[in-house]
Amino acid sequence: MKNTPSTVNLTHKAEENFTVIKKSIKGIHEVLKLVLNENHFFYKIAMDNLLGLYDNFLQLMMNEYGANHFIRELRNSKIDIDISLDEFPLDKKSS
Repeated sequence: MKNTPSTVNLTHKAEENFTVIKKSIKGIHEVLKLVLNENHFFYKIAMDNLLGLYDNFLQLMMNEYGANHFIRELRNSKIDIDISLDEFPLDKKSS
């Protein structure tokens, strides 16, 4: 595939998104370390969830066929992307 400005920009944006996701996961980890002792039950559960989130994100991204199908379903509004976080609903606008 020829690199057009469009594909270069999209690739750059994807790389930026990935960097932000990694920073967010690291940020949540830092907050957990400040609030809970590393031996605390809830710390361990939260870490399991963070690692599971990251691992599954990577697996989804490496599964090109599955990721493309998922994106089509997402664009067709067949997948609910809203995750209720109590009083902090996710902003559904794309950036």
